Amino acid sequence: MDIDIINAKNHVASKIIDYVKRYERKFHNDMKIASIFISERSYITMEFISANPDFPWNWKFVSQNPNLTIKFIEYNPDLPWDFKKV
Repeated sequence: MDIDIINAKNHVASKIIDYVKRYERKFHNDMKIASIFISERSYITMEFISANPDFPWNWKFVSQNPNLTIKFIEYNPDLPWDFKKV
């Protein structure tokens, strides 16, 4: 994948994560919904997920992310993957 595309995706993802974290109190119960929405989006790369381990990723929906690779799963076998969704 072209480095400019990866950088652009990471920039968009960073802005969204920052927004969600900034308004976490406001989201309160909606944080779970925000996590689902963000986790499966194609602009979220596995590198971005690795760089933001403190975000409450929804692993069922990360398992559906089109950027997910077998290599990433193999490097992170301890994560709660939904293998029906991979």
